[in-house]
Amino acid sequence: HVLMWAMDWEQAVTERIDRDLVKVRKLQGDRDHYEKKVECLRKRYNDLESRGKVSPKGQVAKLERNEAKLKEAFVAHEAEAGRLCTLIEEVTRHGWIELYTLCRNYMKWEANRGT
Repeated sequence: HVLMWAMDWEQAVTERIDRDLVKVRKLQGDRDHYEKKVECLRKRYNDLESRGKVSPKGQVAKLERNEAKLKEAFVAHEAEAGRLCTLIEEVTRHGWIELYTLCRNYMKWEANRGT
């Protein structure tokens, strides 16, 4: 019973971490996309400014929209990645405590059953 419980626990934790990892990688991809896009738009804007030209209003608006999207992507990625790191750390540090408690209680039950 103890071994089955430990295997079920490991499977449940592994599935959750894998699922969250996929989510974090997708958020990282979104963040990378907007970082590259904003960098390109800023470069165009700065090139026009350095030549003394005024950037079209549409291009400025596009830059502002993508900067806002980058900020949202950054916040979402950092929140999910932080949550995932905390989960992995807790599982790594404290996972044995749950197994120890289960084994201790099982041994007490077996001792009481034998008497």
